[in-house]
Amino acid sequence: TIEYILNLMNHDYIAGLSILGGEPMEIINQQGLLPLVQKVKERFPNKSIWCYTGYKFEEDLLQKMYKEFSFTKGLLENIDIIVDGQFIEEKKLTDLKFRGSTNQKKIDVQASLKQGKEVVLKFGDEARYETPKNPKIILFKEYKGEGQISKENTKESSVISVINNDIPFDIPT
Repeated sequence: TIEYILNLMNHDYIAGLSILGGEPMEIINQQGLLPLVQKVKERFPNKSIWCYTGYKFEEDLLQKMYKEFSFTKGLLENIDIIVDGQFIEEKKLTDLKFRGSTNQKKIDVQASLKQGKEVVLKFGDEARYETPKNPKIILFKEYKGEGQISKENTKESSVISVINNDIPFDIPT
């Protein structure tokens, strides 16, 4: 399987490897992923490796697992960027860069390992929800049926959801 993935990556138009689905940072999964990421970095040192995890980088990975397990250490030493935190539907924004909800952070793993603390990357889309003002967070919910209208109030925003032909879209109010 590793050789198959390496062969798929052996093209200039492939920028790197993304690891997600299930939970890659679960202990048993880390052990299985370590040989893969080591081979990817060995064969393609200029291609990036991203990992998406529900674990918190600082508290779960860096402060605990990294210190406790050699395979976590090896894995993190080969991953470039981790997107951490569970996806939260209520914090979903469809146009976020490289993540699904505003609670998720993009972490420069190598800089974090050097500094011994989390180094968060910014991609320019954070300003509208990180500002101290009352930001508008657009929420998307799935509705069945046609012509339903629902109003929802949250701490982040007040949203009216309008459904037409089962395609939801939200209008900030």
